[in-house]
Amino acid sequence: MSYSRNKYYISSLSITGQDVIRAIAGAIDYFGGFAGELIIDNPKQMVITHKKGGAVYYNDDFLRFCGLYGIQPNACRNYRARTKGKAESPFYYLQEHLLRGLEVKGLSEFDVLLSEFTEKYNVRPHSELRESPDERFQRERAYLKEIPQIELVLFYDRAVRKVSNEGYILGRGIISSSNEVLPQRCVG
Repeated sequence: MSYSRNKYYISSLSITGQDVIRAIAGAIDYFGGFAGELIIDNPKQMVITHKKGGAVYYNDDFLRFCGLYGIQPNACRNYRARTKGKAESPFYYLQEHLLRGLEVKGLSEFDVLLSEFTEKYNVRPHSELRESPDERFQRERAYLKEIPQIELVLFYDRAVRKVSNEGYILGRGIISSSNEVLPQRCVG
C-alpha cells in the first residue's frame, strides 16, 4: 500500500499471468479492500507493450481482472525512477533482509518465513516515517474500496473440450504405450 507502506508477499513456483493475478487477489483479501489504482512495473504477464509516447497495451486477462474489481492499472513509465522505485523497492527490501543467503528445505518452510517476515515488517517503525506500516494502514483502510463478490472461476484458464456420448473428454489425452493418444474418461 502506497501511503502506509504495508506489505503483502506471497511465493509461487511459477510466474504466469494467472499466478500474478492470484497474488494480487490474495493481497486484496489480505488488506480487506483495494485502492482504485494499481501501479505496476511493466511485467510481460500484464503489459504487452508500453510505447514511448505513453500508450500502454495490457494483457486481456489482466484487464479483465482489473475490470471485475474496478481497478485502474497504471504501468510505470519506462526509465522513470520516481514511479519505478515504488514498484521495485518492496522486492529490494525483501531480497536484502530475507532472501540473501537463505536456505530452506521446502516451499512450506519458506512460506512460514515469508509470513513471519511480512508481519515483522508491518509492525516495525518505518525509518523515515517514524510510524509502523500497520499504524498508518489503520488510517489508509478507510480509503480502500470494498471487495466485490466475484466468481473465482473467471481467473482460471478455460478450454473448450468435446465430450463424447460415452463420457470421454477429447483433448490433450493420455499417451498409451504405443504412443497413441487415448482420450481421458470424464469423471463425475
